[in-house]
Amino acid sequence: MDKLDFVEGIKILSSCYQKIISNDDISIWYEMLQDIESEVFKKTIIELCKERTYMPTIHDILDKTKTVKNNCYLSILEQMKKDGYFKLGVVPLSPEQEERNYDKSIRWIERGIIPRFLLEDMQKYINRGKKLNSKKHYQIENNR
Repeated sequence: MDKLDFVEGIKILSSCYQKIISNDDISIWYEMLQDIESEVFKKTIIELCKERTYMPTIHDILDKTKTVKNNCYLSILEQMKKDGYFKLGVVPLSPEQEERNYDKSIRWIERGIIPRFLLEDMQKYINRGKKLNSKKHYQIENNR
């Protein structure tokens, strides 16, 4: 994420918790959190503000980021399932095999071990959906 997106998230935190965050803290937090995707970071901050009475720590943000990212990935998988992605093969797969493929993909996401081919296919779904109404390009983070 770039610094501008990061500062937007910090402004939200500062406003929600009525707390002034020092420039030193902002620099440290950016160093620790800069690898988070911009949209995931913003959604994480908003969800934390809605859920917590007290200002979150860096570790709270990192933990919540995992949940937000997994939820995003799971919603993409759901759309892929609706489109018949999991029954594709040399020949159409049985409903049982389709369900096994879907369940296996969910387990990969929950364990944080998403294979490259699945990340690439999920990215295609993101790109296809963003052509309609978004100026931003979303990129799935490659874990390898």
